[in-house]
Amino acid sequence: MNQDHYTTLGVDRTANTADIKRAYRELAMQHHPDRNPGDQDAEEQFKIVTEAYEVLSDVGRRAEYDQILDSAADKEAEKKAATPEEFYQHSDEMVRDFMHGFYGRGQRKKKARQGDNLRFNLKVSFEEAALGAEKEIKVPGTKTCPTCKGSGVQAGSKMVRCRECRGRGKVRNSRGLYEVCRNCNGTGTVVTAYCKRCTGEGEVTTNRKIHVRVPPGIETGTRVQVKGMGLEGKDGGGAGDFFVVVHVGKHKMLERDGNDIRCTVPVPLFQALLGCTIEVPTLGGVKKLKLPAGSCNDYRKRLRGLGFRSPETGRRGDQVVEVQIETPKKLSRDLKRALKEFETKTTSEHYPKTAAFKKKIEKL
Repeated sequence: MNQDHYTTLGVDRTANTADIKRAYRELAMQHHPDRNPGDQDAEEQFKIVTEAYEVLSDVGRRAEYDQILDSAADKEAEKKAATPEEFYQHSDEMVRDFMHGFYGRGQRKKKARQGDNLRFNLKVSFEEAALGAEKEIKVPGTKTCPTCKGSGVQAGSKMVRCRECRGRGKVRNSRGLYEVCRNCNGTGTVVTAYCKRCTGEGEVTTNRKIHVRVPPGIETGTRVQVKGMGLEGKDGGGAGDFFVVVHVGKHKMLERDGNDIRCTVPVPLFQALLGCTIEVPTLGGVKKLKLPAGSCNDYRKRLRGLGFRSPETGRRGDQVVEVQIETPKKLSRDLKRALKEFETKTTSEHYPKTAAFKKKIEKL
């Protein structure tokens, strides 16, 4: 076979039907007998081009022709191909072994590669951050395909010799040097059918449930590391790690201050004057607090052991309750009259801070 049909049309073996048709049209117009009257060479070339197109444009005939090409190439390679030892006739056995290892078909052992780490943003409530919690998380990742056991090959499929390297796993580049065949990755063989479940990847996606302990006293931005729960490694490498980045939600009525908690409670003016019992939100629910008579805006009450639990000592901080006196709005005439009567019955003894301030003003 002096010249194959692909070479005749000037296309690669990977060319599609459109490429083949386009190449044929150009060559047919160039060598057509009507455009080259009396030219026997052009007429002969036109026949060759037409025959090549008829074979390659038919799917069945093209497949049979490809097999013939492969068979012919294999026989030719067996006759002419020389082993690396024939190219390099060294008397030193150690050098010969080195050359055999460099050019031989045996594959270099793949280096183990650790799996990638995974990151997950976890939102926890204010209460969970204060006292600690255990959260269940679904971790997206991959695992070895259970259908093909990681081989990527469909059951019952066959391993056939690679057409690119003729089963040698190595091909020569334009500089005449050997390099790993890209079609078979140096194995010398390819499969006829890949696993349908993993499409030949050897891995499938999965969701794993893991339990992550959120330590008490944690803050937004803290990372919790779970060893070995990342993506699976390659070629014997260990799995990566799983990093949980915590985001603490806000409370509607409480604020954090270190390991303490602060809470502001509005109290009506006259209830603060007379004394009352107020309800205070805490991590453990609503608690009642007795407010003494005459309480004002600077009144603070510390509730021991109701704050955040310290991650170092395990002891809990406190909750500080701050009173905010609220004056009445939209006073009616009756209320205004009652307040004026109330004012006439009060003296400087009832307002010691106001009295002290006036004395300072008088001295200026």
